[in-house]
Amino acid sequence: MPIKKSLTLFLLLSPVLVLGQLSNRQIRNLTAFSKIYGYVQYFHPSDENKLEIWEGVAINGSKAMLKVSNDDELIGELRKIFLPIAPSIKITLTDQKESFDINKLKPNIPGSYKEISWQHLGFNLYSGILERPYKSIRLNRTPLVGNDRNIQMPLTGTYDVSGYRGLKYDFSLTTRVNKKDGEPAELKIVNGKDSIELKTNLPEIHHFTGTINSSAELIAFELATDPNIPVSIDKPVFKIIDGDRSFSPHEILNTTQKTTAKLTKITFEIIDPNYALYSQKLKFGEYLDKEIVKGISFVMPLVLLGNKSSTFPIATNKVNDHTDLNYNKISAFEQEELRIADVIMLWNILRHSFPYMDDVKIDQERLLAEILQEASLAKTHTTYIKVIERMCSFYNDAHTFISIMGMEPYYTLPISLIRADHKIVVKEVSDKRLMDSIFPGDIIVKVNGIPVGKRVDTLIQYASGSKQKKICLYLTGCSMGKKMKK
Repeated sequence: MPIKKSLTLFLLLSPVLVLGQLSNRQIRNLTAFSKIYGYVQYFHPSDENKLEIWEGVAINGSKAMLKVSNDDELIGELRKIFLPIAPSIKITLTDQKESFDINKLKPNIPGSYKEISWQHLGFNLYSGILERPYKSIRLNRTPLVGNDRNIQMPLTGTYDVSGYRGLKYDFSLTTRVNKKDGEPAELKIVNGKDSIELKTNLPEIHHFTGTINSSAELIAFELATDPNIPVSIDKPVFKIIDGDRSFSPHEILNTTQKTTAKLTKITFEIIDPNYALYSQKLKFGEYLDKEIVKGISFVMPLVLLGNKSSTFPIATNKVNDHTDLNYNKISAFEQEELRIADVIMLWNILRHSFPYMDDVKIDQERLLAEILQEASLAKTHTTYIKVIERMCSFYNDAHTFISIMGMEPYYTLPISLIRADHKIVVKEVSDKRLMDSIFPGDIIVKVNGIPVGKRVDTLIQYASGSKQKKICLYLTGCSMGKKMKK
């Protein structure tokens, strides 16, 4: 029977982080910016609030906050960043705060207006297609293609268009709305920016036009729709327009005939613009009133009026599209503002959508300050990911995992460990080459020369999950490290 002995493991592992050196002024600036960032991005319903701008807002805004030296300058910079996106918000010194005035949100031109507001089930952060079951919609605004109710159905076979690049096309559909009492009063067919209203139960022909892309090879048309929407679709016709003549391209019924060609799918969606996630809706006149940091207040309407062209009020300054951002992906984490921006984006996602917040009871503002400090110093992929792991550990959610593209992979020793009598003990050895030197029952004393107890304490602060899950994670972590170079 093998004799039990003590072992010391040597692994290549990352150092423990130390706090960065952001000043109290910078933390105050970044806290104010972070709070407004989340409120505006996820709850201000203006048309200027577009998904694609927010990464740039986070990066450029963080960079600006590091340079602000007093509260007057802070308020001016926050207004500069957010008013082009949310022209109806107010950012003021608390002792100069104005009372909320609903009349300032009413358009001064006649017309038909609807109430626009956000509804969220979690946050749909990207395309509107891949983030199921999480959904975000603006009421009375055309939703993104691909809400959770949709199924995709082919409208046509596949067309070979490689010989028609640069030519215009016409795609037509015949529709009939099968309306009954209580069903949607307004339906639309949406294709990209084009939208056609459906109002009659008589057959109607609708045309969508476009140009064959210069690299297109195969094209197919599909429908994304909720099967419960009362519309019939018939007679799809695809024609190529070449000067004065039009003709139908060759349709490939069996796509295996040309499997190597690039296939482009053009998707149409039938939508109910009045679709809502919840029956309870915010009313025009409801607003958010917060002191974002001591002495500075933020007021934001949660409902705006809008017509087909815009929400009101309309921003006087154009939103910065932030296309000037240019970070080398390899060395991106050397940039302090990018690391800080990433923390701000993640903090707001968790703060506003984490479903068990009442259970974890996190001091959100203190957590933000601590993680911003650590992120300011973490200049590599490896050290930065430890910052994010520690941030997520406070939520105790075992479903959390973090990865960064370009990280060097970690490797695990071919042994499994258990905890017994407050010691870390070898349970099994899975590599025959080690069976003469490591045995079940051996006790791990040190990892990289560090007492295993300290190593465990370090690992626990980066693990997210229940107590049992954290034990499992730190047992695995004790035997993980980077591959040693020969």
